[in-house]
Amino acid sequence: MILPGGISLAGTGVNCLAYDEAIMAQQDRIQQEIAVQNPLVSERLELSVLYKEYAEDDNIYQQKIKDLHKKYSYIRKTRPDGNCFYRAFGFSHLEALLDDSKELQRFKAVSAKSKEDLVSQGFTEFTIEDFHNTFMDLIEQVEKRTPVADLLASFNDQSTSDYLVVYLRLLTSGYLQRESKFFEHFIEGGRTVKEFCQQEVEPMCKESDHIHIIALAQALSVSIQGTLVVSRVCACPCSAAAHLAALCLAAPFPSGGFLSAFHLSTPKPPRQEQF
Repeated sequence: MILPGGISLAGTGVNCLAYDEAIMAQQDRIQQEIAVQNPLVSERLELSVLYKEYAEDDNIYQQKIKDLHKKYSYIRKTRPDGNCFYRAFGFSHLEALLDDSKELQRFKAVSAKSKEDLVSQGFTEFTIEDFHNTFMDLIEQVEKRTPVADLLASFNDQSTSDYLVVYLRLLTSGYLQRESKFFEHFIEGGRTVKEFCQQEVEPMCKESDHIHIIALAQALSVSIQGTLVVSRVCACPCSAAAHLAALCLAAPFPSGGFLSAFHLSTPKPPRQEQF
């Protein structure tokens, strides 16, 4: 049997353990390559960098990128490691709070209380305390008017950045479980909300979907607007809809909530290189 990457498993029978180890080794190599090529959060980049990442003859994507120029002045890339939503939200929101002291104080109060809410739900205080402390340290860093460059450096510190992601995942899980009666209707595979959280929310590197975005927005009383770039033209009969550059996801806007907008892009892979 030939595994992806040219790994061969020869013999009369396939050793399942060897197969699993080979797959894990390949996944580790891929993750290492991604880590080398991508910072956790990038510097500001011109939107024009997206043109170079997709084939020039892909008219749909090229048009969508042009339309993005009408709404956004720049982008920051996050490492595509499955944690990108949480990292993107965390940095985008804290960066915005540098210019909004009133919202910063509201957000700080909600965030400080959030640990008590999780503990009251059964999360172990000892387990979550370090993650919460890191989250609050970042908020206090913003409160001290840290330069954006220093905030970016914190988000690119693997330990700090990952602790933030863990806590945002816990907040998401906590809200989903508190409102399980509502969210159970959106869970597939016959799983309970708690099982879904244990399998798809709390573990690192698990990708996020609409349900995660809505839960985190409600947990922190913020509003999140993402832009999902799709590879097909909208099938709406309305001619205007057929030219939409993106599909907008918006978590419900809490009363008095603060809009934290960022770009979530999940397009098809870039041009394939020959090896």
